[in-house]
Amino acid sequence: MKLRTIFPSSYFVNVEINNENFSLAALEEKKRNKELVQYFIGFLALFSIVSFISYYRRNLKKFKLDIDENQQFTSFPSDHHPVVINGLIYRELTLGPTGYGILSTLFELASLKKLSIEVIEKGKWFFKSKRLKVTVHNTDMDEVQSSFAKLLLTRLRKFGKNTTFKDVFSEFQMRSYKWKKLKTEELSRNGWVDTSGADEKYRLAIIQFLIMGVIIAFSIIFKTFIGFLSILPLIFFLSTIIGSRLTKEGQLLFNQWGLFIHQLSENKIDVKHFDPELLFNIV
Repeated sequence: MKLRTIFPSSYFVNVEINNENFSLAALEEKKRNKELVQYFIGFLALFSIVSFISYYRRNLKKFKLDIDENQQFTSFPSDHHPVVINGLIYRELTLGPTGYGILSTLFELASLKKLSIEVIEKGKWFFKSKRLKVTVHNTDMDEVQSSFAKLLLTRLRKFGKNTTFKDVFSEFQMRSYKWKKLKTEELSRNGWVDTSGADEKYRLAIIQFLIMGVIIAFSIIFKTFIGFLSILPLIFFLSTIIGSRLTKEGQLLFNQWGLFIHQLSENKIDVKHFDPELLFNIV
């Protein structure tokens, strides 16, 4: 006997359709709910975009301050420690130790005769590589002014007389709490970072995180491809947490240092007026 139906034969083995509780009304309701969820997810994504743009305009959009690009520098834009200037330029992204920050502080200690630095070669043939050898002469705090130099000199005591820049940097990367704290305190003391929207920042971050969670949950439950929109609140969440804006004073100093470094790289500055060791740290 051949059975002819207006439905595909697979309908007779479909678990969902051959369920005793199955009804066309329930199937239509499920389809309708899925469409509603898709609209809801779209609304959440739109709300996520609008709320972040609004926050960005109020708290992240940098101040536009013009400076004379033809000015002649006869001194550094400021006398802050290179580590602090590094924090001004990169803020939250480099609150921890950076290679240039550690190296500049080593040169500071070398100028005080606390240590010496030389380039050495290690390995043979094609495996040769250059290393910075650090020889520690003494670790007393006489004449050491900056907090960063004091912290670094204290840490150097564990290495004995000889070490390398790589080992010192690795040590600070593993135990960077005090270095980060010093850097944060200096930035806060100078008033360079705009913290006026700090409370709103964390509220928005929480909202973006919740939106992302809801979109993912609904897309899994209702099996809808539109769940890929969860990437938007994820991006906005990270941007909100990481992002920051300089105050007008901080932005002005940032522009000054940016112009100074640019002119220095273009050989437009008479280096005879500057300490060569500090210039080396900047470049």
